[in-house]
Amino acid sequence: MSSNAKASITFVPDARKIGLGPELPADELLALEKSMALTHDIVNKVFKTFAFNDPVLNRLCYRNTRDHKSYGYFINPLLHELYELIVRLKAGSLLDLGCGACIALEIVRRNMDASGREKVRFGGIEIEAPLINLAHKMFPDTYSITQADLMNLERHQVETYDILYMWEPIYDNDAAGKFVDLLVSLMHANQTIILKPNGNIATHLSVHPKVSEVKMEGRSLALFHLKP
Repeated sequence: MSSNAKASITFVPDARKIGLGPELPADELLALEKSMALTHDIVNKVFKTFAFNDPVLNRLCYRNTRDHKSYGYFINPLLHELYELIVRLKAGSLLDLGCGACIALEIVRRNMDASGREKVRFGGIEIEAPLINLAHKMFPDTYSITQADLMNLERHQVETYDILYMWEPIYDNDAAGKFVDLLVSLMHANQTIILKPNGNIATHLSVHPKVSEVKMEGRSLALFHLKP
């Protein structure tokens, strides 16, 4: 790819090709494929915003495979599930812990808008300034982003949000345990943690004495509340 080239993706929405199979009801399959098509538009907007030869953004952004033909994290059907959970929980706000360039937030927000759902306040916390700048460039005046280290969160940064969402912003097991202890200490009873269903953070949450997992039939994302 030349130094001035912009990346683009050609994608035909087909939920069956990512392993969801024909067992899904037709209406759910159609809704998921519409979500995936919208994701295609958003991700292409990201790829057209910067050249792939930018070493900082290449390192920080969730990249796809080297041939740029797969979506990786952003086409994950769990993002489709997330916006359904927002409605089911009647949440009015969501904070993405480790939001990056807010691509996941944009996917969820636009899918909710396309479905005629009520507006939700979205915010993010991110430590890397280049990603925050990219988010502001792509989605101006859309998200409230705080530059902060997740290992040094403060109560005022999280207390006004109904949902605390993350994928897996911390990989190290010991650091994940310390992060979970901190996050739980900052939570209040009306908040829900939603995150990737496996990984070190989810493991630490599952055994934490002050939280309990919320089981919802037909859902794959992990949900946790404070114990009464």
